[in-house]
Amino acid sequence: MNPKKAIYMISGGGSTCLEALKAQKPGGMLHGEVETVCIISSDPEAKGIKRVKDGGFPEKDIVVVENDELFEVNLHNYFNKYEHDF
Repeated sequence: MNPKKAIYMISGGGSTCLEALKAQKPGGMLHGEVETVCIISSDPEAKGIKRVKDGGFPEKDIVVVENDELFEVNLHNYFNKYEHDF
């Protein structure tokens, strides 16, 4: 079975996202069930960005979407790019 692809959105420390990433590793409750494919933040200074990078999440799949008049369009574009399930 293919894992469900997830996109996480963080605005601060990213603690919920970090716990989900941990649960996706071998031995975790979500291993083989869920795969995080992208992490999005509207805050380039969010502490969670550094924390998920330090935790080994690929930097190329961490994006900052400016909270401006194109926010919804840009967000939609990333959702389409990563073909997520949820």
